[in-house]
Amino acid sequence: MTPKPIISGDSHVIEPAELWRKPLGKKYGDAVPHIVDQYNGVKAEHFFTGFEYVRIDEIVEGDEALQQKLVASGNDPAMRLKCMDEDGVWGEIVNSTWCLYVMRALDDRLVEECCQVFNDWLAEYCSHAPKRLYGTSMIHMANIDWAIRELERTAKKGLKSCIINCDARREWPRYQDKVYDPFWARAQELDQPVTLHI
Repeated sequence: MTPKPIISGDSHVIEPAELWRKPLGKKYGDAVPHIVDQYNGVKAEHFFTGFEYVRIDEIVEGDEALQQKLVASGNDPAMRLKCMDEDGVWGEIVNSTWCLYVMRALDDRLVEECCQVFNDWLAEYCSHAPKRLYGTSMIHMANIDWAIRELERTAKKGLKSCIINCDARREWPRYQDKVYDPFWARAQELDQPVTLHI
């Protein structure tokens, strides 16, 4: 009997934490997501999400060799494919790490532009093995027209599904509101599963 392929339904890239500084830094300055050497008196690398500070060494755990391997495979598709082969994994649904935090920032335009930068980076990453790496775009739901356009754009780039804001703001309509119906309809037409990453 032929063994069934193993597919990971929730894998993560570890996109470079400085991914957004070059394309968006001139426009947004220190509001753009970036790394700082210390925060609140704690000397350790922290990632500023555009909203809060997250201590980096609390995200990637394990011994140093494992951490290095995780980080390397998280932003190098060739290393990732090697690790997948070692583990007997045929394919992965690939999600963001840092952009999940960025989605909490309060400046909607900043978040949209951060999503676009990440989505372009992920599409290029997954293009190295499009039949094995299924990328999940990040779609900010503050502006439904923008969300639909970005979903269409990322689908054309080969990304296979999307993550929307899990913690929608109180001032936004709830997701069962009809205002979102055009987005749900377009996602269905594009065969793009919608994920809430908790």
